[in-house]
Amino acid sequence: MTPGDQEALFNTGSNTILNILNLIVISLGYGGLVLMTCISLHTLRIALFICCIVMLLSFTLYFLYDSVSILAYTFEDFVGYTDVATVVWLEIGFVTAKVLILMGDVIVVWRAWVLLPGNLSGKVLLTVLMLANIGLNIADCVEDYVSVSQVAIGIVPALDWISYAASLAINISSTLFIVWKFW
Repeated sequence: MTPGDQEALFNTGSNTILNILNLIVISLGYGGLVLMTCISLHTLRIALFICCIVMLLSFTLYFLYDSVSILAYTFEDFVGYTDVATVVWLEIGFVTAKVLILMGDVIVVWRAWVLLPGNLSGKVLLTVLMLANIGLNIADCVEDYVSVSQVAIGIVPALDWISYAASLAINISSTLFIVWKFW
């Protein structure tokens, strides 16, 4: 066995271990989401149940995307990013991840809206932040679709971290409004 073969075997083994750990964590999250959906159905909260179903469907697509991608990268040589099916497959992963993030943000904003019935300025601020977040995530999906070849060589588009920062800002502001309400 040559040193190049040993290095390739080591890289494949370490990537496989990380991918299996990734699948275990995703599976735990998926189980929690299924439990949350069953609880929302049992308590007959229709709006929460609809949000949970949308998140469950998106998470199912993302779980399938991640699982098949891991199997494809582990057991086969990857064809490349020029194949149309590969580009569509990558876009499924980008879009489902963004839908999950947006649904989580919608639930957080909705919770803040319910707990702040008389605070119009807080509701306006949360609405503006949520609309900006939706726009950023749509623009990020479009940019990811356009720049799939750049992601393949390791260049991270600028909107990725900006959309995550917007989501973090929404979660922080909603939490602060809720803390302020109960203070």
